[in-house]
Amino acid sequence: MPNDGKVGRSVPRVKAPTVDAPRPVSTVPVASPAIEHIANNHGTAGVGKYGAPPTALVESRGASAVVGVRSGAINAPASVRGFALPPTTQNVISPDVFLYHDDGRYEWTPARMKQAWLSSWDAFDHALRDEKTERAVLLVGIPGSGKTTWLNENNDSGTVFFDECLCTPVQRKRLIEIANATGKPIDIVWLNPSLETALERNASRPPHRRVREDVLQEWHRLLQEDPPSLTEGVSDVLCVGGYTPPPSHARYSAVFLDDSARSQLLAAFPALHENVFAHHLTLQIRPQESDVGKLQLGETVKMRIVGKADDALGQAVVVQLVGLDCTEPIPHIPISTGTMPDRYASELLTRGFTQLTESLEITGRVGVFMSDGATRFDAKLSG
Repeated sequence: MPNDGKVGRSVPRVKAPTVDAPRPVSTVPVASPAIEHIANNHGTAGVGKYGAPPTALVESRGASAVVGVRSGAINAPASVRGFALPPTTQNVISPDVFLYHDDGRYEWTPARMKQAWLSSWDAFDHALRDEKTERAVLLVGIPGSGKTTWLNENNDSGTVFFDECLCTPVQRKRLIEIANATGKPIDIVWLNPSLETALERNASRPPHRRVREDVLQEWHRLLQEDPPSLTEGVSDVLCVGGYTPPPSHARYSAVFLDDSARSQLLAAFPALHENVFAHHLTLQIRPQESDVGKLQLGETVKMRIVGKADDALGQAVVVQLVGLDCTEPIPHIPISTGTMPDRYASELLTRGFTQLTESLEITGRVGVFMSDGATRFDAKLSG
């Protein structure tokens, strides 16, 4: 992709008065939360299309309504509800807002995060079906990337903006499906400053708004290695800040399951969420050639499944390895997630897992997943 910042055609830029929009920010140091899609749930009486309670469904415009704020809190003072949107940003939706209680308290749990995403999907769908809405824009970028500043300078009353990190295609997938189902065009605006700039901005924030540096670095890596693309089903992608694809490299070394082993694993641990993985155990992220050289690439190895864990956001199994080094604190295979990336399994397992009374043995091949999407079982890492 070129360095001029454009990926596909440019997104129209509409100037609006600059405003100061206070934003609620999660203080939970975990990967950007997203949730399971409840497939084929087309709504019942008193429940939104994607499972949100009636209090989450608010008008996208109007003097008393604010998208993304529980209706019970709309009339409360901004200092109580913890969130205020000026008139020029009432068309902005963010899952984070739904984590606030009516009295202004912020609470993050996997179950609340799942419901927050369901509620934000409902609000997004509701807003896009408004006849005044002309299109949708997904604001993509890590904390400190400048999403709020860009939005303040480019807000357009005919556009509904979804403001979240959205660092992987999995996290953007359902939003794009919702927009396409309404017939409204959807664009991506990717704010992509240097990692150093984002880290400096993050460090200058008040302590309760800062995100851990290692989390920012991980989100940045995810975006650079799998950037937003027109192939996701959007009309336009605009990269603000420019993008230079990294040179070909090993994304991770792993033990990869073949179709037979994957079927065996999923038969024992059926997927609980929409996005099903169950295809590898990560040994090391971004291994160097010297690290890869120590592996017996192509070798078939045995893995013993000894534990499991799941919550409202994801599902994984714990693996016992023999004769292989793994940099993960708990060796595991991600089974499924909602709209979380498969890396959520690491966070899930830090909160504990259930040991199995009977283990399951499966096999896999040692290999390397490359930045060009190829899986290699030999020592050739480039070309």
